[in-house]
Amino acid sequence: MTRVEQYAKVIGAIAVTVGLIKTGYDWKQNRDDKRHVERSNGIAVLKEVERSVTAMDEATNRAVTDLSSPEEFGKVRAIDTLTYLVSKNSSLLDKVYPQVLSFVARRARVTDAGPCGSAVSLQEAKRAQSEAAVTSALEFLRRFGRTSRAIRVSLPRVDLTRANLAYADLSQTDLRRAMFDGSCLDHATLDGATLDSVRFTGASLRHALMRNVGGFKVVFNQANLDSARFDGGTLVNVSFVNANLAHAWFENAKLTGADFSGAKIGWSFWRSAHLTGSQYWNEVDTSSIAGVLLYEAVGIPDADVKWLRRYGACVDSISVGDWDTRLTTPRARDTRCGKPSRSPKS
Repeated sequence: MTRVEQYAKVIGAIAVTVGLIKTGYDWKQNRDDKRHVERSNGIAVLKEVERSVTAMDEATNRAVTDLSSPEEFGKVRAIDTLTYLVSKNSSLLDKVYPQVLSFVARRARVTDAGPCGSAVSLQEAKRAQSEAAVTSALEFLRRFGRTSRAIRVSLPRVDLTRANLAYADLSQTDLRRAMFDGSCLDHATLDGATLDSVRFTGASLRHALMRNVGGFKVVFNQANLDSARFDGGTLVNVSFVNANLAHAWFENAKLTGADFSGAKIGWSFWRSAHLTGSQYWNEVDTSSIAGVLLYEAVGIPDADVKWLRRYGACVDSISVGDWDTRLTTPRARDTRCGKPSRSPKS
């Protein structure tokens, strides 16, 4: 190889090396430029998210404030706004859900004489619930009740004491830690509601529908639950002390650790109910035991079943039709079901 050829080969190698170096530099520069753009875009996105979150919080606060608007339209608009915001960001329920429930409490008529007052009071309660803002609020509570159970962390006490909510539809709502002491919920619907740590002390829930409710530490002390329906409900550590459960329906309900001391249970229906750990059956009101259907109920101590039978409880095999006949036809009752023994033993 001549000297010229050798120089040409060296020069070629240098050119290739320079080209590779330049290519590498260009690739690094492009990469850095791309990272810079991505970082800038990321910062821009974060800022936009922050602005969006701030705007959403501000809109939420305004809507909550507007719930106290003197104009009915303003209240309806506030509920509509909260519905839209929560549908976009369910984490807002932690703040919003209790506010809407409190709004319903404020708009409810206060009961006068007794939990439900007069027939006029019941009609006023129905009219109040037909108002546009209350209708929207109740719809909000039902729509987001299931989501609220999964999202809400802070659980402030919501006071609905002496509220007249007769005929209200609170099905599927999240009522955790609400207080309904002395309130009227006659004919109300609470099917599927969550009742953790809810108090109904002295409340009236005649003919209320509470099917498939769930909750623990629920208090119904001194409450009137005549003809209420608890079919399929699951309640843990529920208290019915001195409550009126006459004609109430508990078919397939699961009441773990329930307290029945002083309760009236005459002609209530407990077929296939699971009553594990239930207490004080021997302390129920003896004037209101006859006719209670305990056939196929599980979890009542044998000694208590024997004692209840003496006061007319229906604990042996009996059809629902036969039991219903005894309920409606006093002369069809006997000591097997519906009629106390002449001399019940202690």
